[in-house]
Amino acid sequence: MPWFHEDQLHTELTQAGLSIELYEPLLTIQSLTVGLEALKDDFSVNLLFLGEKGDAFSRQVVLQLSGIAVIWAESLCDQTAHFWCDYLNCGTQSLGRKLFSGENVIDRSAFSYQIFEPHELPNVLRDHCQMSLTTVVARRSTFYMNQESLTLTEYYLPTLQQFASKS
Repeated sequence: MPWFHEDQLHTELTQAGLSIELYEPLLTIQSLTVGLEALKDDFSVNLLFLGEKGDAFSRQVVLQLSGIAVIWAESLCDQTAHFWCDYLNCGTQSLGRKLFSGENVIDRSAFSYQIFEPHELPNVLRDHCQMSLTTVVARRSTFYMNQESLTLTEYYLPTLQQFASKS
């Protein structure tokens, strides 16, 4: 299934049986960190991987609310993208908090989205998750700085649903 744009988001979420009230605001907000903290202030980042992945440089993290993994995310850039490789080396700091701090003027593409069935998810995500996965929605965007790009893909795990009524 191809990635789709925001104008199709409502329809696709409805067809997938996912909560519009929970997912739509979190899928369209610029800083996912801010959106998650609005649900529950016990927000943390668990760094899973930082380093070379084929020809790319990768940072894989899990975003957690109250210690529960709710987002699995991967940032990818070219290994020669020195700005982004250095930028991604931020430990357990939220990348969103860093990106939107105003420290750098960074451009961002529009979001694109995709609905995944469990068997369509990246192996590394499935291997990390100890839970039985159901339908997962993801968003992707690209950041630009100094003619270098960074692609961020965020997978919204089914565990996020338990925080729906706690906002």
